Amino acid sequence: MYHIKIKSIFKTLYNNRKFIIIFTSVCSIIAVLYSLFATQYWTSSISFKMTDTASSSIPFNSAMLSSISSSFLGDQTLDLDTYIAILTSRDFKTKIINEFKLIDYFKITKKDTLQIKELAIKSLKNEYRVELNKETDIITINSTTKDKYLSYNIVNYAFNYFDHYNRVTKKTKGREERIFLEVRIKEVNTKIDSLSKAIVEFQKKNNSIELTEQTKASLEIYSSIVAEKTKNEIEYEYLKKYLTEDNSTLSETKEKINSYKKKIEAIEDKSSNNELSKFFINLENFPDAYREYAILDMQLTIQKSIFEILYPQYESSKLQEMKDIPTIDIIDSAYVPGFRTKPKRMIICIISFLLSLFLSSGYTLIKDKIIVK
Repeated sequence: MYHIKIKSIFKTLYNNRKFIIIFTSVCSIIAVLYSLFATQYWTSSISFKMTDTASSSIPFNSAMLSSISSSFLGDQTLDLDTYIAILTSRDFKTKIINEFKLIDYFKITKKDTLQIKELAIKSLKNEYRVELNKETDIITINSTTKDKYLSYNIVNYAFNYFDHYNRVTKKTKGREERIFLEVRIKEVNTKIDSLSKAIVEFQKKNNSIELTEQTKASLEIYSSIVAEKTKNEIEYEYLKKYLTEDNSTLSETKEKINSYKKKIEAIEDKSSNNELSKFFINLENFPDAYREYAILDMQLTIQKSIFEILYPQYESSKLQEMKDIPTIDIIDSAYVPGFRTKPKRMIICIISFLLSLFLSSGYTLIKDKIIVK
């Protein structure tokens, strides 16, 4: 068992004060020099919170969205872990490395490109971090590098990439519908422009031709049926990308298309005695110029009817797209750091002083056998 001679401690420390002071001073000076000349690191960060603005209401005037709201693209609620995974993914880290030429920054001299990439990604882990506060749902992006402006730029780059993903890249029901309808509306607009020009050219060539009220009424009925059929065909094309053939909504849409097809066939069948064919005027009985003009006018009316059906749905899909995109509330903006993160000079000096004082004192006590068995 060891006994400490407390009375002798202060006497021994006093007698060895020169050694203790010199040892402690040397260690402290070394610590100060290290803290002064050690590589400095600077940290920049940005904190933000995602807010889900999605509404449970479906604005589309058909079954296109409502029928697939539970199956298309899965759950649209916020998944913060997914966002963190995107910001910390290997692909995104590679983008950061390439954007800021961090291979030169890390001074990687390997010749193998695969090894260079692996070492750069491994090194970036120490200088780029993304954290999620589970209690507040606040996401924080941190970057600690040897250059204060590099830290700031990396943080800004990461946030801008994330913002672009959230607004542009991320798939949502509204965005998919908007893109789908956008293509169809462009096609319809192209046809309307083409037919309008054709009618103008036709009238210039054949002088002005006006259709009778009865002809206009017949063509409008026919055009509205064709437009409804086309609208359901577009809806069916959209739905079949995400629903199975046995889905009830898909089957109902297909039945509507067949129903409109039968109506059109009934109108065009002059041999039948149904009410639709009796009401519709047989264009073959008109002169060639009149018939050609009537067909152009009918085609234009059909395309305009399709446009009138699709455009409100397109506008609704844009609103739904905006609702589907979570808003980003910035809590703390990125900043150029004014103070270094490390080295912590004061902490280094204090710890070095206390540790060297303790070691030198302990050494003198053991050497002079103040602690004896």
